[in-house]
Amino acid sequence: MKKRIVILANKYPNAYEPTTNMFIQQLAWQFADMGYESIVICPMPINFNPNFAKLPYKDEDNTENNNKVIVFRPKYISLGQSGNALLKKRVRFTTKAYELSVDRVFKQLDRKPDYIYAYFLTPTSVVASRLGKKYHIPAFMEHGEALYYGNEKYGNEYLARELTGLSGVIAVSNQNKHYVVDSGIVKDAITVVYPNCFREERFHPIDMKEARRHMGWDEDVFVVGLVGSFDERKGTMRLQAAVDKLEGVKFACAGKGELKPTSKNCIWADPVLHSDLPYFYSALNAFVLPTLAEGSCTATAEAIGCGCPIISSNRPFNESLCFEDNSIVVDPENVNAIASAIKRLKDTPELEASMRAASIKRSENLKQGKRMEEIAKFMERMSAANEMK
Repeated sequence: MKKRIVILANKYPNAYEPTTNMFIQQLAWQFADMGYESIVICPMPINFNPNFAKLPYKDEDNTENNNKVIVFRPKYISLGQSGNALLKKRVRFTTKAYELSVDRVFKQLDRKPDYIYAYFLTPTSVVASRLGKKYHIPAFMEHGEALYYGNEKYGNEYLARELTGLSGVIAVSNQNKHYVVDSGIVKDAITVVYPNCFREERFHPIDMKEARRHMGWDEDVFVVGLVGSFDERKGTMRLQAAVDKLEGVKFACAGKGELKPTSKNCIWADPVLHSDLPYFYSALNAFVLPTLAEGSCTATAEAIGCGCPIISSNRPFNESLCFEDNSIVVDPENVNAIASAIKRLKDTPELEASMRAASIKRSENLKQGKRMEEIAKFMERMSAANEMK
């Protein structure tokens, strides 16, 4: 019998948000391809979006390898997790409502899972810990947040008590490990670091001319771009300002948000289907992400998987992705530095070629299959250790 893993998500791709949290879908798909019975439970806050009530309670995905992922979308009422007034009370109400909706699904399963796997700290990991204790199931948290909000939303002492049901914690960077260990909410002994990777079945280099034709872009123009939300953190406007300083450079942004590019030099400023992202990355001369904060950026890993030269931030979250041979790191708040790095790459074709080759070589260590095999071994090891206690 296949091992069963239940993945708790706060968002998962659906008919109304087809590009949301694709990295969680890729995780679920990878478990399915590894031979697990992969189940996602993603409660839908119907008061946030009335369309969520129209989504089926139970659905399924199929991976590229035609393995099935079962998706449950129970409905619930949420008070959100942002804002200031009465924040901790709102977060705790939302967490309890989320827990009850997940537990309803658990009670309907024909057998209990072998593992619970929660992505993000709140509310998913708190609920994973609670249900892990309730049903005696090994529960794990993947901490991939760009910043740590645990003390603000719950309080560190409260979280330290709530997370005692976790058997292990996967941090996506050393920075993220420090967030949760230094705050005292989990122990160093149960925490490991596995940086985000890309799904090799989907992300690989495509000939640039073919990719440009697919995207409908001019084959002869120098194009840089990013994938992410259009906001201050990701740096959409800083990329626009940098490109607007240069001659003969265009830029493309895959995503959505309030800070949508408006420059005449922007050739794309809309979401891109996940299945089309390999074409988007492969059509770029460089992936440029002047981000202020990340856990470990999946988009950067995907860009490397497609052979992109990288221009990104000189901050600790990039330590496992950006190296001297495949990237130029800059102060993400310095528009002139971003522009200078783009110009350097444009003016030096041999540098672009060498960085592209280096990214392809580096990508061998960023394949999701290898990462998930290590995580599976970690879960087995920590589960066995708990049984011996």
